[in-house]
Amino acid sequence: MSVTLPLGAALFVVVVAGGLGSIFSVLGGNGAIVIGVALAVGVPLAGALLTRRQG
Repeated sequence: MSVTLPLGAALFVVVVAGGLGSIFSVLGGNGAIVIGVALAVGVPLAGALLTRRQG
């Protein structure tokens, strides 16, 4: 477990970074801005909605 968890975390980071990099290279600069804004708004909104339902 002491080796599996860090390797899994590193693999997750590689997959996410590679996926975002390929999306940004395909969509170009404006696509990167749109996705960045969507993430900046969507993640806190999802967190607020999830905490509101549980509380």
